Amino acid sequence: MDKKAKTAVIVLLVLAILSLAGAVTAVIVTKNRGEGKEKDPSQTVSSADTPSETQAGTGVGSPSGETQSTEPTEAPSEAPSGAGPVNLEATQAELDELLKSTETKGSLLDGLNMTMLWYDMEDEKHVYCGFDPATAAPEDYLFCMTHSYVYAYCFGEPQTVSYSESEDPFSNGFEHSYIPYDVEKLNWVSKNMLNLGPVDIDTYTAVQEDGKRYAEYKDGVLYMYGFPYGFESGFGAEAENTQRLADGSYRFTVGYTYYDYGEERDVNGKGTLIAAIREIDSKRIWSILSYTADLFIQ
Repeated sequence: MDKKAKTAVIVLLVLAILSLAGAVTAVIVTKNRGEGKEKDPSQTVSSADTPSETQAGTGVGSPSGETQSTEPTEAPSEAPSGAGPVNLEATQAELDELLKSTETKGSLLDGLNMTMLWYDMEDEKHVYCGFDPATAAPEDYLFCMTHSYVYAYCFGEPQTVSYSESEDPFSNGFEHSYIPYDVEKLNWVSKNMLNLGPVDIDTYTAVQEDGKRYAEYKDGVLYMYGFPYGFESGFGAEAENTQRLADGSYRFTVGYTYYDYGEERDVNGKGTLIAAIREIDSKRIWSILSYTADLFIQ
């Protein structure tokens, strides 16, 4: 074989080796990019994976200010257009609004407890909550007696209207005073905050078991009787652990204290609240996804 032929063979061999090496490299790169283990959607998001006030040192934590630890996972990505509500990152102020009472008003969690914690009629020391939007009725969770804490959170406290006995359009109220709730706004709260359907006006205005009616309806407004009431006992609540989940919502483990006529009593059991910050109609609100608790007052 002459020198020219030997050179051609060597060139062909080199090209073949380079081609094989390129193919192997392509397979390795493809495997590393596309065959990674799929993440468990129940994993939580670490504050290090999303921009937050935690990185600035303020921390996402309990009302005591203690920063809570979370399991690392990838940050939630924005849902594509038309895929439903996007769960946003809560600011520290929004977390405080949900979890911390102030000198002027209770926290949103306090309001939820007034509305969602139910007393066991067979055991006065047993209190429970099982709020699930898939099975709940709006009429069971929008009001505590004739007051709606969730409506007040979204739209402010309605101003009570009072009439003289002769001017009362319904003539069936307690002291002829009413708290007016705009039904369109009630439905907005039910849909966007509690993830439920529209309210049933007939349920509110029906005669109750005690033979009385506690609401009237007229021209798009539900008038709840504004009789005075107060509570000498109730629950104090504190988030003992806060986690941001992979879908961008938050899980709060809630501990409780019971105040009974000024006396503080221990409570066995914890609550689990799952909620998300969402922007709907240019309003950022806490959307309640579930709330469960099984409590025993000591």
